This record gives sequence, C-alpha cells and structure tokens, in this order.
Amino acid sequence: MRVFSLVSSFCLLPLLVVACTSAGDRLEQGMELEMQGRFDEAVMRYVDALDKDPSMSEARDRLMEVGDSAVSGHLAAADEAAALGDPVGGANHFHRIDNLLASARTVGVRLPVPGDYAARRNVAFDLATESLLGEGVDAQERGQWGPAIGAFQRARSDFEPRTDQRDRALTGESESLLFWSQDELEAGLLRSAYDRAARVHALGWASQEVSFEAGRVMDEALARGQVELMALPAVVAGRIREPSMLDLEVRVNDLLVQGPWRSPPPFIVMTDDYAVRDVVREATLLGTGLGPAAIGLLMRLVEADYGAWAELVRVEATEYDVDQSTRTVRTRDGRTTTYILEDGERRLRAEARVIIVDRQGNTITDAMVVGTGVGRFRRGVYDGDVRQLNLDRREVDYFDRLVLEAQEVAIRQALAQDLATRLGAAVFDPVMARIP
Repeated sequence: MRVFSLVSSFCLLPLLVVACTSAGDRLEQGMELEMQGRFDEAVMRYVDALDKDPSMSEARDRLMEVGDSAVSGHLAAADEAAALGDPVGGANHFHRIDNLLASARTVGVRLPVPGDYAARRNVAFDLATESLLGEGVDAQERGQWGPAIGAFQRARSDFEPRTDQRDRALTGESESLLFWSQDELEAGLLRSAYDRAARVHALGWASQEVSFEAGRVMDEALARGQVELMALPAVVAGRIREPSMLDLEVRVNDLLVQGPWRSPPPFIVMTDDYAVRDVVREATLLGTGLGPAAIGLLMRLVEADYGAWAELVRVEATEYDVDQSTRTVRTRDGRTTTYILEDGERRLRAEARVIIVDRQGNTITDAMVVGTGVGRFRRGVYDGDVRQLNLDRREVDYFDRLVLEAQEVAIRQALAQDLATRLGAAVFDPVMARIP
C-alpha cells in the first residue's frame, strides 16, 4: 500500500505542475492586459487562474483590484452615454458589469460596487426600454415595419422591462406585424402576408381588433392563393418486385398519409384520398411508369391544380464499423467449438423519383430524392447447426430469426420515415414556391 501511494504521488506530480503552470500563465496574461487598460479581459484571465488554482492569492488580489477598476470604468461610461443621448448604450454597460460580477462569483470573489448600484441600474434599464419603445413608435410612423418590430422585441427582452412596458412592446409588435401583413397582401405577396398575420396570433397579445384583422388577412391570403394537390401513392418501379421494396412501398405510403399528406402547409389542400383511389383504380395506369401526360389526365378527373407521383427506384444496403469477435461455446454433446459474433452498423439508402405537374400537364419538378435509415445489428455466424450449440439466453438472441428480423425492421422503418419526410418536402416546396 505504501509503495502504491508513493507511485500514485509521483504520477500526480506532473499533473499538478501543469495545472499550476497553466494558472500562472493566466495570471501573467491578466497582468499584461491590466497594464494595457483592458480591464474586462484581465478580470476573465484572473478568474481562469483561480478556477485552475483556487489557492493563488495573487490572482485573487489582482481580481479584486482590476475588477473594481473595470466596474468604475463601466459606470463612468454609462453616465457618459446617457448624457450623450444614448440610454441603450449606457444600459449595456450595466450588462457588462453584471457579467463581470457573475464571473467573479464563480471563483468565490465578490467585486465591490457602489451602494446605489442597483438603483442606478434600474434607472438605466428603464430609460433604455423607454428609448426602444420610442424607436419602435417612430419606425411605425415611417412605415418601417422591420425596424419597428426589432425595437419592440428588444424593448420587451433586453433590459428587464416593467409589466406595463412589456405590454406596450407586445402591442406595438402585434400592430406592426398586422400593418406589414396588410401591405404585403395589397402587394399580392400572399405567403408572407399570411405568415406575418399568423405571428400576431402566435404572440398571444393583441387587441381584439388587431387579432380579428390578422385573421381576416390570413383568410383572404388563403382564398386568393390556395391550390389543390393530388398526391398519388408512391410505387415501386415496374420491373422491381423484391419483397423488401414492396415492404418499403407500403411503409412509405402509410407514413405519407399519416404525416405530410395529413398536415400540408398553408395554401395547399390535398385531394381527398378516396377520390385519388377511385381515379387510380379507374385509370389502371399506376405502376406502369406514369409520365406528365398521364398525371395531367388523372388531375383533370379530380380537378386538382397540381399532381405529384413518386416511384421507388432502388434500395442499397451497406454495413460498416463491423467488429468481429470469436466466442467459445460447447455443443450439446460436450465438444468445444467457436462461432463469430458480428456487431456493427447497417445503412439502407433508397432513391425515389418525384414528378410534379401542373393542370396543363407541364412538369414543374422531376427530381431524385434520397432517404436513409441506419441502425445497429448484432448477429452470430456459425458454419454448423446452431441447434447443437449450448447457448445461454443472451447468445440465443444472436441467432434468433425473430430478433434479427426485428433489427432489420427497425432500420427499414427508419428508412421509410426519412424517405417519407423528404418526399413530403420534395412535393410541397416546389408547389409552395409557385404561390406568390
């Protein structure tokens, strides 16, 4: 035990030297910064030094002294900024003081501040908030909605506003959003008009009149820009009849119906699923390789504005980072043998072709979409009859067909989810881009 203790001490000695040297470097850097008048940075170096070596009294003394200088400098700068008509700049100096105080407290040091610090801080924050509210109102009167919203947002977040100030900021922001949405609706910018009006409701703070008018803007934008999209079921390319591909077809279509097709973005209304099924059944075209003309024909039958179709082209499997280990086991008749345990990652990669056409049968998108699914696998490899091996409960799973299949199913489901999500975006994005 004594030998072990001595060895441990010698092993730790280099680490202690490195730590002390590092703390000493921070101390020297702080002193250099202090001589240059860069007090804030010096404070942080002294804090770093004490963080590495709390017993370094010189760093603690320097932190107290330079911290006092830094605080005094910021207080003087705050007064000067306020006198020059920049209350926001003045209040920012109090934020910097707060940061210095908080950093010093992490190493057990309380930097000195004047007795009236809290009162001066409150006054500075109040003046800064009022200034930002005034900036917002001025920008509103000039019709500069972006700057107005930015000023109101800062007024309710930057300087600990009073309740009445926060309420005024929210009111100004909601009104600016509404006015902006009205201007964009008048200019025919339907999507941005809708989005800005929707932000009024998301704020959760608007007068009844503003909220009602925002709803009217959203309704009018939708009425003028809404389109109907017929999404045909995704199918496997006609030549491919592999079970894994057919399974992917079913999974992807289920996820599309449950996800993107159920919750399309604003301005897109999906053709009723039953109507789509009837059209596909009557046309008997699906699965033979649909082109723009055929999709256009199906669209006219349901009077949709756009039609989309996806064809699953291929799936590739890749295994990587596979670790192999040899396991020893006995057979049921008592002989010793070995098997290989493989543990790694399996990636499935699927490609799908997406075609979108307009009512006239013109192609607006013909693109490839790639989805991936990744998961771990663990399996046993044995040349003989696995049933003759005397395996424990855990080892049985390495050869269990149901367990191995569950691993593969999880990867296929991840692939289907990723592909369905990407297909939804590949269909919606081009259609949304055609709405002003």
